[in-house]
Amino acid sequence: MSPNGWIDPIGSYGPHSRQWLGHSWRYYMAVGFTNADKREVIGDFGCGVGYGSYIMSGNTNYVFGYDADPKAIEIASKKYLKDSINYQVMNFDEEIELPEVDVAVSFETLEHLKNPQNFAAMLKAAAKRLIIISTPVTPTVGVNPHHLHDFTEQSFQDLFLDDVWTLWEFVRQGPYGVLVAYRKEPDG
Repeated sequence: MSPNGWIDPIGSYGPHSRQWLGHSWRYYMAVGFTNADKREVIGDFGCGVGYGSYIMSGNTNYVFGYDADPKAIEIASKKYLKDSINYQVMNFDEEIELPEVDVAVSFETLEHLKNPQNFAAMLKAAAKRLIIISTPVTPTVGVNPHHLHDFTEQSFQDLFLDDVWTLWEFVRQGPYGVLVAYRKEPDG
């Protein structure tokens, strides 16, 4: 694990480890929600060293991988690079407008941010079709020094579900909650 909390499960644990299987499962699950025939653009917000962006790039038109850590982006740009992926440094604790994407993906980022409510609002503004996001839904603040917030299943869902965003799927994977929300059509 880096000083900032990101990991490379392949490099750190190996491709058949529990850590790799757990982290990669969320990205492979996200691929199942994308429309390969429509060739969507995915934003991987909190991409770390890029292994997830790389996984998702096989089923989509383009993946933009964003992370606040320049070292992580440097590793991603060398280790997990393809013509259909672009990595950039972006600080989600700043009030910024995220680039518009068809599908916004963010795994294990929310709990690291100073203002998760602001990040949720930024994701909802950026995503045209889906948000796929995960965070621990068990207490972790006292266990992980990089976590600033704890969430319950309900408080996590409350950040994303509203009059515009509807629950498609919520699954538990160990201590993680994985939320898939879709943007309602203007007519309801």
